[in-house]
Amino acid sequence: MMGRKCRWIVPAVLVIVTAGCDTAAYTVTERNEWRAAEEVILSEEIEDIDFDLTVFIENSWISQESGEEYHFTEIFEGEKRADGESVSFYYECGRDEQYRDLLYIRMDDTDEESLYELSLDETCYGIVLEPLYDSGEKMTLLPFDVEFLDLSDERVDWIPGTWKCGKDIYVFTENYEMISQSTGFIDTFAVVQREGGEHPEIRFRSDCGDWRSILSFECIWTEDIHSMELVCKEYDMYRYWSRIESDLI
Repeated sequence: MMGRKCRWIVPAVLVIVTAGCDTAAYTVTERNEWRAAEEVILSEEIEDIDFDLTVFIENSWISQESGEEYHFTEIFEGEKRADGESVSFYYECGRDEQYRDLLYIRMDDTDEESLYELSLDETCYGIVLEPLYDSGEKMTLLPFDVEFLDLSDERVDWIPGTWKCGKDIYVFTENYEMISQSTGFIDTFAVVQREGGEHPEIRFRSDCGDWRSILSFECIWTEDIHSMELVCKEYDMYRYWSRIESDLI
């Protein structure tokens, strides 16, 4: 990780996961056969349907700009809810010949089509949909199952301050920045409470390249808030932090 020198504890057998390298993707022929069988006509811009991206999208989201809800349910099907009304749509996720991650949506009621380039937002929890070919409005979708926490919230108000990880010292600011005192490297982070989660969760921007490589850490701390442990269960990663004594509350 750029700018970080923390102590990592990993299992004796290390499995290297390279998400997105051998993703399940339908060929154009397979997709067209499916289209013919279902009598569905979708985007011609997408060269390969990306099943992993489809699984990532398959969730409930809310538009940060309009408050509209987008529920991506079964593969290639979804529902948009706004103003007490709902309309179903077909959708498709994949890559084009320029290897851009794309999301295509066609509304059932109007056959209106939208094609978006997909990327992560600054929190690494939301997704930014940038319309291509003037096919819709730019929007940021946030997941339904997480609550974004303000650092004044008593559940995480202990995070701002000075912490030591390994041999380096970091300052967590109230502006969601983490600054390395040895290198000056500035990272950003977001903290959420996931629905059904026991502990708050944190993501650092430098840990997230795109949707294929996202690291989420549970924040576990001692009662005296003297130390905290960040645990990424998916990859069996652990980071141990201790608060600088002069900064203790």
